[in-house]
Amino acid sequence: MNDEPQFRELLARAAELPDRVQPPVARLVERGRHRRAGRAIASVAAAGAVAAAAFAVPPLVARSPGLPSAAGGPYRNVVPPAPPRWPATSGPSASRLARFRWSSLPPSPLGPISNPVLAWTGSELIELGGLKHKATSFHGAVYDPASRRWHRMPDVPATVLGAIGPGPAITVWDGSALLVAAGNTAARCQRAGAPRESACLPTVSLYDPAANSWSATRVPGRFYGLIPQAAVWTGRAVVLAAVNPAGGKLAIGAYYPATGRWQLITPTLPADRPPGYVTLATAPGRLYLWSLWEVVHNHSHGFSINSGVSVLALTPAGTWHLLTAHWPQHQTISPPILTGYGFLFSPGQIWCGNECSPPSASFPGFFANAQTLARHPIPKGPLGQTGPSYAWTGGAIIAVDLYAEITGPGTRHIRPADMAAWDSASGWLALPSPPGHPSLAAPPVWTGSALLELTANGQLLSFAR
Repeated sequence: MNDEPQFRELLARAAELPDRVQPPVARLVERGRHRRAGRAIASVAAAGAVAAAAFAVPPLVARSPGLPSAAGGPYRNVVPPAPPRWPATSGPSASRLARFRWSSLPPSPLGPISNPVLAWTGSELIELGGLKHKATSFHGAVYDPASRRWHRMPDVPATVLGAIGPGPAITVWDGSALLVAAGNTAARCQRAGAPRESACLPTVSLYDPAANSWSATRVPGRFYGLIPQAAVWTGRAVVLAAVNPAGGKLAIGAYYPATGRWQLITPTLPADRPPGYVTLATAPGRLYLWSLWEVVHNHSHGFSINSGVSVLALTPAGTWHLLTAHWPQHQTISPPILTGYGFLFSPGQIWCGNECSPPSASFPGFFANAQTLARHPIPKGPLGQTGPSYAWTGGAIIAVDLYAEITGPGTRHIRPADMAAWDSASGWLALPSPPGHPSLAAPPVWTGSALLELTANGQLLSFAR
């Protein structure tokens, strides 16, 4: 969008959607960062409704007109031709999930908390950080479902969670350690020409559950003044993306745990499309980057906005390619979940930049083919316009309403912690909500056999057979 008629067109498109919607887009994007903690490291698998993607890596052909096919490189040894294996393609169906029941597990030793990081390692649940009594917590704990016991972990280094205040950090599991990245959001760190101070360089620490200890790695200087927004594991490296939304600056680095070394792999974005928010995803032979951008033009009579979404892919050859042409331009992007058949995206909202405030409207979630990025929308379910968070069981979607409450004449009453399940055979089915509709501390985590929820009062709940 870049002028008033186009803006009105976007508003008209929003008006066709139901009235009750989520909070403004900036909050949704922030919530997307929070969701990364519980979902980017979960063991997830495939959707029965989408055809399986081939293991072969076809040529990248969906390029944007007028833009170069290459956007930087080569960057070797970042993306393997294919990961060791796709996520499993089996799991509970929607009808089976409807027979699951809630049970209480031992409460967290950390007690009541909000916005902690929840991370699933494949065998244990890690809880760390968050807000306690309106102050940042540096404590952490690990829950072992096999023994049904918690144990305390060493305090989170203050340089990690203390750098970002009340918000959770960006996390990713690399198979043996949890990488935790955080950046300073202070205005002084975002200004151009700000004095170089160590507090403005993002911090990256790693927690090793086997040793129950923390270690740290120093990020490259190009990350100075940037805020980590996404991280993924490629099978060879942890890739971290950080942005300065105010300055439109981006840095992407690959960290190799085996050597402790970093490699900068930042693509060259079009000059007229500066990044504001980014997310990452991996697939066989691919590393994808979605960059939400905006440019504000001030005029004597007001201002106009250009905005959109740039899509790029890094291949095993080490070259970034622009793939923007066929990707919808005015929808926020939630952190993708890689399934055995492609990516799963939670519902999103209109994106037209931070300076733009159209009526918020929720777009349905969708699957995207991991090779072609062809999209397959998912019907809106009983949670409607709440913009629920999605988890994937390997056989069905679990949708959880994290925040919104909707009520009114002729409207189904939806409360936080309400849930529903979807698969292609059953469609949407309502799931039982946790007893008492407790407030959730963080997005729930799917373990492969159960959904774990941590409530704001520190109670751990399990939704399982």
